[in-house]
Amino acid sequence: MEILFDSVAISQSPIRVMITNRDCEREFGSRLTANEDGMCVCAPGTYDVGDICKDTTIFMIIIFSCALVVFLVMFLAFLNYKRQKSDHVWHIGIDELQFDEPPEVIGQGGFGVLVPGLYKGTNGKSSYNWVFAVPMSQGS
Repeated sequence: MEILFDSVAISQSPIRVMITNRDCEREFGSRLTANEDGMCVCAPGTYDVGDICKDTTIFMIIIFSCALVVFLVMFLAFLNYKRQKSDHVWHIGIDELQFDEPPEVIGQGGFGVLVPGLYKGTNGKSSYNWVFAVPMSQGS
């Protein structure tokens, strides 16, 4: 190494310079190494996450966990959508039902009274044998 004074090389300098590699691991903690400029950076195989060097496997586990949570939320939303869509098929409006006047009671149970009727014009006496459950009133 050459030491210059006013652009003139000093051959016998009284100053001795000793260059050593920086020990980033001792200064700042594990997983840090010095680069060619002497700056402490994350070692190979690690990633800088919020000023902390994380190992690649831990980083991948974090990414995989986040992706799994997003997938599960989307899957549950899809299942809820399909359930609501399939439940909609079973909703029958009262205006789609027609009963005889007075209605003939076929049976009675804990959930209501069974009476024959028409659903969208389909006769209860046809091969479909439509029988409708009508909830019992509180007074009965």
